[in-house]
Amino acid sequence: MDRFLQSRKVKSYYINEERYDWLTDPRRLEKIYHRLRAIVYLKNLQKIKRSSWILDAGCGTGLITIHMHPPVVGVDLNLWNLRRLQSRLRDKELIQADLEHLPFRDNCVSIVSCTEVLEHLPSPEKAIREFYRVLKDEGVFIGTVPSIHPVWRFRRYLLTTCPVSEPFHRNYTSRQIREMLKIFPKIKVKCFLLGLNIFFESYKTST
Repeated sequence: MDRFLQSRKVKSYYINEERYDWLTDPRRLEKIYHRLRAIVYLKNLQKIKRSSWILDAGCGTGLITIHMHPPVVGVDLNLWNLRRLQSRLRDKELIQADLEHLPFRDNCVSIVSCTEVLEHLPSPEKAIREFYRVLKDEGVFIGTVPSIHPVWRFRRYLLTTCPVSEPFHRNYTSRQIREMLKIFPKIKVKCFLLGLNIFFESYKTST
């Protein structure tokens, strides 16, 4: 499928079709997995000392966002997600926007956080360029993606509550993540949760 048409299909799905609350809908092993993923990620986030704004890109219904200390701006393409998240918090700004076309000026945020989102984008490099643009010179882009761990081959059978009907989904190797983030002069990549996921930190400056 042409990448432009595929991108339109993916965006249409997330705007009009996806209705899944990452805080309340997971059950059994999925619930444990998402909680552990959030705990590990937040611990890594807390180690990064930055002032000013955090941009939570693809915030969903707030699995990570609700634990972030303000000031935070949550961005998501899905208005249903944002309305669910708004009912849970009052101290964070929420904006409906396309990650490939962020409505922010250059060099305005200290951290861009993006967890389990890039694998759903047909052209993640476009979003990454936008993240680079809005980051301050000393800013950092951090996030997670699913790895190519063999267990993900059975994703459709293991995930009984999480939707697996997305029109696009990808798994990554550490090398692919480094290549995708090469616009950043300093990159750190590591696996976690028994190798199921990849965590990355990418710095806009090399110091």
